[in-house]
Amino acid sequence: MNTFVELQKTVDSLPEPEQNKLAAYLTMLRKSREAGYDESLAGRIAGEAPEAWIPYDRSKM
Repeated sequence: MNTFVELQKTVDSLPEPEQNKLAAYLTMLRKSREAGYDESLAGRIAGEAPEAWIPYDRSKM
């Protein structure tokens, strides 16, 4: 298994678009651990209020 320092070096060497994808993934991972996040996301996906919808380009990784 990689150490955290090795992981940091690997991430530092990634191109910016790949670092952005990783940052988005880690944000999603952290948010998914929050109580009620799944229900909130499901409500936004199924909701009828356009202002609560998640734009398609923000939903892709």
